[in-house]
Amino acid sequence: MSEGDDLGKYLQSMFFDENNAYIISNGSNMITVVDRHTFELVGRVESDLQVPYYGTIINGKAYVTNLASFDSNTDDFVAVINLETLEVEETIEINNTASYITQAKELLYVQNSSFGSGNSISVLNPATNTVVNTIEVAAGLNSIKVVGDRLYTLSSGTLQVINLNSGEVESQIISAEGLAGASKIDVEGQSIYYTIGKGVYSISTDATELSSRASFSI
Repeated sequence: MSEGDDLGKYLQSMFFDENNAYIISNGSNMITVVDRHTFELVGRVESDLQVPYYGTIINGKAYVTNLASFDSNTDDFVAVINLETLEVEETIEINNTASYITQAKELLYVQNSSFGSGNSISVLNPATNTVVNTIEVAAGLNSIKVVGDRLYTLSSGTLQVINLNSGEVESQIISAEGLAGASKIDVEGQSIYYTIGKGVYSISTDATELSSRASFSI
């Protein structure tokens, strides 16, 4: 980007494909596309977005969640963006909160919670651009991570691992005291990471209880 280029108001999140980075500015209802290596401006998505939030790319198209009006959680939608024209070619009504979005096994998973309020995940089939399933999880859902056949969910008092083939809860750790304030779940290899306050905690993927000591603080 050159001097004077405007990224818009309230930079919310960023997602990538092989060549580009997509920067979501939800206060400006805009997505700025730049070369991910040089940061040279490629283009912008500037129409048909309503408080865009998170995005991912599958089958050559971008799928971006939109919160729409703040006084309702039933008007949220996912915008399907043509990456050649950078135009929204379709929208998918979620009829629930639509915040973080991720993908696995040719399906999309939309977190139906915001600021710790909500307890479900919508499953979208990008082949038909429809919601094909809803996964119920513990109340107070704040973050999700898909790794292989497993969906890891972190709620206000529960860490759950869901088998995506069966749709069943494979394991869970319930600890209202230990998970108070826990958020931002991530999984790498055989370790599960999450934060509480300024601390970053780590447990193994087969753990039956939480760690009582932070791995490090930030």
